[in-house]
Amino acid sequence: MFFKERRRRVIKLYSSGCTRCGIIENILNTKNIQYKLITDENTYLKLAKENNISVMPFAEIDGKIYNSMELQQW
Repeated sequence: MFFKERRRRVIKLYSSGCTRCGIIENILNTKNIQYKLITDENTYLKLAKENNISVMPFAEIDGKIYNSMELQQW
């Protein structure tokens, strides 16, 4: 028998606690998608600056950064 290896995604959601952040969290929770919530301001501000992100939330999925608009399409 052949089994497809199910690849587990590593999702880090960077959140400031804003309304939009809560909406994304609720969507992930409703779909039972596991993620690590990162709310440390120093951490997310540094990463946001490095990636020219000006709107929260954003996420890192399997090493790739997604801004808010990309997250809504993902």
